[in-house]
Amino acid sequence: CDEHYPNLGSGTLPVARKGSDGDGDGLPDSADGCAWIAGLMAADRPGCPHPSASDRDGDGIRDSRDRCPDQAGAGATEGCALLRDEDGDGVPDHIDICPADPGAHQPGLAAGCPADGSGSSSSRRDSADLCLADGEGIPLYSDRSSDAAVIAIFDAATSAAETRAISGRTAAMDWYQLAGGWVRAADIQLRGACYNIPLVNPVVGGATGCVMRPRGDYANVREAPQGQQVGRLHAGQSQTVLGANFAGDWLFFRAGWVTRALLELAGACDQLPILDPARVASGTVDFCPPGYAGYLPPRIGLGRESARVASPTLANRLRAQPHVSAEQIGEIPPGRTIDAVLDGPACNDTYIWWQVKVDSQVGWTVESDTNFNYYYLEPAGNEGATERAGGERAPSERELPAANRLIHSVNAAHLDTVRSLPIDAPRAIAWSPLRSILALIHGQGEIALFSYPDAKPIGAALQLPGTTSATAIAFSPDERHIAIGQSDGALIVAELATGAEAAASDQAERLGAPIRALAWSPSGEALAAISGDASLKIARRAGSLLVWGVEDGFRSLYHYTYPYPLSAVAFSADGKWLAVGGASSRDQRAGLWIYAADSGDLILSKALIYAGAETIIRAAPAEGLGDFVYSSGDSLFQIKLETTEDIRFLHLAGARLRQLASRRQVLPGAEALLALTARGRDGSTRLHIVNAFSPYAPARILDLAPDAIAFSPDGRRLAALETRKDRVLLLGVTAA
Repeated sequence: CDEHYPNLGSGTLPVARKGSDGDGDGLPDSADGCAWIAGLMAADRPGCPHPSASDRDGDGIRDSRDRCPDQAGAGATEGCALLRDEDGDGVPDHIDICPADPGAHQPGLAAGCPADGSGSSSSRRDSADLCLADGEGIPLYSDRSSDAAVIAIFDAATSAAETRAISGRTAAMDWYQLAGGWVRAADIQLRGACYNIPLVNPVVGGATGCVMRPRGDYANVREAPQGQQVGRLHAGQSQTVLGANFAGDWLFFRAGWVTRALLELAGACDQLPILDPARVASGTVDFCPPGYAGYLPPRIGLGRESARVASPTLANRLRAQPHVSAEQIGEIPPGRTIDAVLDGPACNDTYIWWQVKVDSQVGWTVESDTNFNYYYLEPAGNEGATERAGGERAPSERELPAANRLIHSVNAAHLDTVRSLPIDAPRAIAWSPLRSILALIHGQGEIALFSYPDAKPIGAALQLPGTTSATAIAFSPDERHIAIGQSDGALIVAELATGAEAAASDQAERLGAPIRALAWSPSGEALAAISGDASLKIARRAGSLLVWGVEDGFRSLYHYTYPYPLSAVAFSADGKWLAVGGASSRDQRAGLWIYAADSGDLILSKALIYAGAETIIRAAPAEGLGDFVYSSGDSLFQIKLETTEDIRFLHLAGARLRQLASRRQVLPGAEALLALTARGRDGSTRLHIVNAFSPYAPARILDLAPDAIAFSPDGRRLAALETRKDRVLLLGVTAA
């Protein structure tokens, strides 16, 4: 279905086709010069777009009546593309390997990638994915210069694929590297998987494979993120990206830092080294090459008590800087567990270094050395917050002192257990918006309240009529009321301070199944409830949405039913839209519906990928992420209703997304933090902490499989509910 149109559900759009006409422009594919995108028949290239002043996208439909005036489309869809094509290159997104870079669709070249091989793609390159150089009688040079020696004459027809495979390129894309030497771009043609070709940099440790250039006329270069301007990067100037800050929103090259928002990126930019701006600004830069080529792969990571000296007899030297020539400031005794690993890794010569804290001293020490193929540090076991391979670690089983800081992508390395609440069979969790109360549903539906931040019980469990079978709970925005959904489909709204019942749904307004979730509108004038349970009989299995107005009394606004149970409900941050989602394991289906919150008019509906997990919907934690964030299979999407933008911004290949919590921006332009649980191919579930604006930057991963997660409104705690362990962990930044 065409996602530009509401009310289509999972149906198909009826388009009159003539022969095989993939783009619906009325011209058969066999005679269509642009078979993937609608165009004009009477043109130099029949079937291709031909823009004009009154028809910007050149699809033959004047802008005044074109519903999608910026992208060529078919008349049957009022000018909108039948197949989504984000970069407008005529290659639909579902087959476009480089969906954000306009490219070519031609035999032998990666579909939708630029013909020069510079296109960036979220797809990872496999060892079997080769970009091949084609040509005859081509000089093979010893270096990237016409003045270099000619090693041989290259002939693709008589060369094996391994010798024709391109392994790197220059920033200007005028030279390509083969196994035996360099060839000029002007002398060859590219064929195969020509995307994310690594950028070869002559500086040791600088070959990140990522290149940047300004989106507009220029981008300011600063001495540090948000720091003093030291220059400009002008349009057309491409530079090697040498690393990113912890948040991933500033990139570093040899002249300084540039904000990512002003840049176009090409190449392998999803695994950039993380650099400390304070050290980079001082000129102390020690890069580790991609894949730690030439070094022993690290076995430790950042964290408290995450590493120890491997030798039982030899001490590790502690130096002021990560160099063997730096001043020695101390020693770490044999077998000693290090108090904290603070920074790193740094690579130079044959060594990998980490900045550590031992007693009161902070310095740099060596983890490994390729000269002797030996590790001087090793993982410290399961004590405290132990770091594991790939940045994964288990949270501490004991409570640690809290630094009481806002959780963000930099200090998430120190996210750990600051309180552990023993609760009998916890089932649901909710924070009050004014930062004073943590509410839990547990046992057979009892409600318990705790103060924040000390997490002390507030008297006994809240005693209200009918609340012993609670299934969902939500606080009003002003924190005056608490809404309680029950297993019989009834709903109670109570005064929080007194426990007195302010409103209750009568029998006619009850939902037909247990209430799964509740959501208040941002103004507090409406309350939405959803229901449905796949384990119940058919009559109660179907999903239901009921929205009440609570401003002038308790009255039903609209009530809708669905083909399968609902699991998610959310109002947008501005209160204009209401979204619900659900899934059916019996039918292997999932869906998303979005309404105008005031009227209940359906604005959009779409089928989602069912991947064995419930649909997740949240209000977008920042304006830059549209109106809602939702899950579908192994991906997170952002959707903006006014422009119908629906963009995937996080992909965990093969995973099943199960829980999602968000911490909103604290200032315009700041990061928005996401916490999500994902079940991997190996069946294990882990908790990921990522920056929503740089989701492919290195994430903090905790070996934790909570049944529910939620950030406190002030962003200083992340509650993780574990039903099987009868506890709720409050995670915070520790005092490390």
